[in-house]
Amino acid sequence: MDPIGRSLDLLHDQYLSKAKEELDKLVSVGSSVFDYQQPSRKRLIVPQVTEAEENLFRIKAVPSRQPRPLGDVITDAEHIFTARTQVNHPRFLAFIPAVPSPVSWLGGVINDAYNTFCSTWAASPGVNAVEVSLCGWLALQIGLPSDAGGVFTSGGSMANLTALVMARHQKLGNDLRARALGVAYISDQAHFCIKKGLHIMGLFPEQIRVLPSDIRGCMKISELRKAVQDDVQKRKLPFLVVATCGTTNTGGIDQLGEIADLAETFGMWLHVDGAYGASVSLCQPRRHLVRDLARADSVAWDAHKWLFQTYGCGIVLARNKAHLRTTFTTTADYIRDLDIQ
Repeated sequence: MDPIGRSLDLLHDQYLSKAKEELDKLVSVGSSVFDYQQPSRKRLIVPQVTEAEENLFRIKAVPSRQPRPLGDVITDAEHIFTARTQVNHPRFLAFIPAVPSPVSWLGGVINDAYNTFCSTWAASPGVNAVEVSLCGWLALQIGLPSDAGGVFTSGGSMANLTALVMARHQKLGNDLRARALGVAYISDQAHFCIKKGLHIMGLFPEQIRVLPSDIRGCMKISELRKAVQDDVQKRKLPFLVVATCGTTNTGGIDQLGEIADLAETFGMWLHVDGAYGASVSLCQPRRHLVRDLARADSVAWDAHKWLFQTYGCGIVLARNKAHLRTTFTTTADYIRDLDIQ
């Protein structure tokens, strides 16, 4: 008998026996988590952690060199996760995060169990097909054309950064002089990740115009128009305006239609940070509030907000999905065979 084959069979049997034992424990944990996720007014919305408890958490965060029973680790995990903001509390109304649906976190468990590598179509055509199809469907829901598309990201910050880089590539290309003259326009109510993303891209502070907002927290169109006209006179290159659909502070929606008009007039890319507000497009009685999302060149959207998915589930959509490809396509020796296919 093949000794290697026999050894593999023994390992397989041992693995199945151990896996079933651990699975029984995990089923119990899953039931406990499900019970804890049910809304309850008895729990504190925001954890009140004493200094002693903070020190205890830090001590427990230091890995031990000795193995521990799975049950003990799970008990520690349950204790650690009680010290968190209870987004599923009936009175949790202050911030943007939404409680995920049970189906969503069950989907997360399934996804983690399969541990799918999705970076190439050849490695995982099934999951990639779902991504392409779902992003295309979401793009249609906000009124983008049929050749629109997108990708999932780790969250809104990465979705926005992806769109900002795409805007620079499409409007300024790889010309260093053009990039040095490029100017981006954002509101003082824009999420902090927008300015941070522009800095990561290499824009200097003087290339970023932060415009004042009105009493509703929306970008002042008159200030945007003046800033762009001034920069054109100075021979700068206005290439990007970032509007917000659902600001973090007030939920305000910028005047997307008027901003789109200005973007078209001056040849700028219009990106809309719809991490919070884009989901309104799926609400028939209110979708008129965001109808001008359809005029954006790119949109960032967070499914872990009003689509009730688990963290982190961001989406970036492009009016022309080919722009994602031309901006980010690269290659390497280890995927050359895949490129040929």
